[in-house]
Amino acid sequence: MANFSHDVKAVDTTSPYRHAGEVLAVSVKEILEGDDTAGEARPSQDRLMLDMLVAIYHELRHGHDQAAAQAAAVAEQTKAVRELAGEMDRLAWHLGDR
Repeated sequence: MANFSHDVKAVDTTSPYRHAGEVLAVSVKEILEGDDTAGEARPSQDRLMLDMLVAIYHELRHGHDQAAAQAAAVAEQTKAVRELAGEMDRLAWHLGDR
């Protein structure tokens, strides 16, 4: 089975939801970078929650990208199978089987 994880053309990078998610992730990262409690032995509850939010965002974005690439690959394979079926029908007709 082919590896579709590098098929970036299938990912819709113009989606307003994707853009909003990226803006949110950048904003959260800026908050975390400016956090005064970062050097403390025990991070604050807010910092932990923001770290988890960023991690969840990246996992969801990666999953969406993978699903979009897989869907594009399936669409291409379906098109190829339909074309092959049409060619086989024409060949069968020429051979007199239909």
